Amino acid sequence: MSLPICAKLSLELLVDTLTLWNGVCLHEGGGRINPRAFNRAENAAGVAQIRPICVRDVNRIARARFALADRWNPQRSFEMFVAYTTYYVGLWAPPEHKARLWNGGPGWRRKQATVGYWLGVRKHMSAQSVRK
Repeated sequence: MSLPICAKLSLELLVDTLTLWNGVCLHEGGGRINPRAFNRAENAAGVAQIRPICVRDVNRIARARFALADRWNPQRSFEMFVAYTTYYVGLWAPPEHKARLWNGGPGWRRKQATVGYWLGVRKHMSAQSVRK
């Protein structure tokens, strides 16, 4: 029995989102996933190196109650990532747009440095698909 088209699309979106998420986490962790990573200079914490301003923004846009401590929790970090990227570029946006937004914030289109970030994330995403 085959899946209905909406289930296939949902499964595809989930796989794509998780692949991107893993690419972001690997890139942020220098090639490994490290939930205890901390960048003192940027006050960025956790697997996705989330800054306090991002937590505040997610709480505003999602009307959520994420705490700064949630940056250390990979599942809560993923929830923030999905809320943030969905709000600013949409659920079905290309992975490049989501990654560049995550790196550069809402003004990512004007920030050339986000291109290099995307290339690093994409490299980690490609390495994941090779391992399948």
